Amino acid sequence: MNTANIIAVLAPSLNAIQILPQLVKTWNTKSVSNLSLYTILLMIVTNILWLLHGINIEDNALTISGGFALIINLILACLFILYQK
Repeated sequence: MNTANIIAVLAPSLNAIQILPQLVKTWNTKSVSNLSLYTILLMIVTNILWLLHGINIEDNALTISGGFALIINLILACLFILYQK
């Protein structure tokens, strides 16, 4: 794996990891008052692009990390819809 591949895998992986505390806090507090649906949707679009890129270049690590990030952000979007007042 070369440097470009490592960076390409780190980007969606770190995206998924960075959003985990927000996901846990939202789950525990059941509050989404400080979240932006537009930001969540933008992250989902970005994750879809990473996933498609990984599939297109046949890079399993990138596809898995992009898919994981997508799942995390989709769960957050679902919680946003569920807990929205």
